[in-house]
Amino acid sequence: LHHTAHFVENHDEPRVAMALGGGQQGFAAAVAATTLPGMRLFNDGQFDGLKNRLPVQLRRAAPETRDLQLHEQYTKYLSILADPVFHKGTWTYISVPKEHSGWRLMAWRW
Repeated sequence: LHHTAHFVENHDEPRVAMALGGGQQGFAAAVAATTLPGMRLFNDGQFDGLKNRLPVQLRRAAPETRDLQLHEQYTKYLSILADPVFHKGTWTYISVPKEHSGWRLMAWRW
């Protein structure tokens, strides 16, 4: 896992806020993806909950309303990710009982 890259949005895919139904759902996915060991990638506009995909060949996107509260949430999250535990700590997968539950859960800790 240490030699992998994790992201929920990039220029080739639909925006996470659109694909998952909103900025908060995209934020939850970003937390799950970026608390795994490895490189963390975020796309331009992801912190603002933008929904229109901008092909890399275009220079400017259609105007969209930016979600300032979501941007603040991502900014706070980045300060949490800066903690040394996420860079030098030990990542551990936690086994979650799944039999007969109907749930698809994963858990881990640092």
